[in-house]
Amino acid sequence: MKENNKGFSLVELIVVIAILAILIGAIGANLGLVKKYNAKECRQMIYASLENGRLITLSKSAGGTTTADTKTYLSFFKNGSDKCNYYAVIVNDEVTDIKKISKRGVTIYMGPGNQPVSQSAVNGYASLDAGYTISGLPKSLNKGKITDDIATEIKDNGYRVAFNRATGGFLKDASGNVNLSMYAVSGRFYYPVYMYASTGKIKTGSAIYE
Repeated sequence: MKENNKGFSLVELIVVIAILAILIGAIGANLGLVKKYNAKECRQMIYASLENGRLITLSKSAGGTTTADTKTYLSFFKNGSDKCNYYAVIVNDEVTDIKKISKRGVTIYMGPGNQPVSQSAVNGYASLDAGYTISGLPKSLNKGKITDDIATEIKDNGYRVAFNRATGGFLKDASGNVNLSMYAVSGRFYYPVYMYASTGKIKTGSAIYE
């Protein structure tokens, strides 16, 4: 009995390589679409949270001159447990609501100015990953999981955004600075939200691709 040990022909090998290349390309394209969607979704959540914060400030804030001394503000942070971004609403120094605003793999940057800049410039901004990550929090954090200790962590270590009750504009920090842009970034997809200090106007910008 003869054994067939010819193995793959050159044509068969080429076909297999071509199929693998197509599959790898399709997987890469789908991963890119997921990153794009996640960044875009996060931008919309940032926009909605800022609008919500302004409305709450105008109706419930007791006032404040800077983000440091006001008692009603938004606190943005990254949960070190699930690696997702969140924001909390603080009213009169009490956490009243908390929401997840991104999936894993999204970085939120905060920087000066409200005009488009390069990706490299955004990468040099402060980020929730680098300076506002809170460890030891429960995964999928929500209002029902907020203990007094967690509330203190969020208030002390989150990135604060606050509004002037009289004008609706954004409050500066204790040093007199205010960041007027926030970027939701995943992979090569950068989706900005721009803010206007004096009026409190908020708008989404076009995505940055390089």
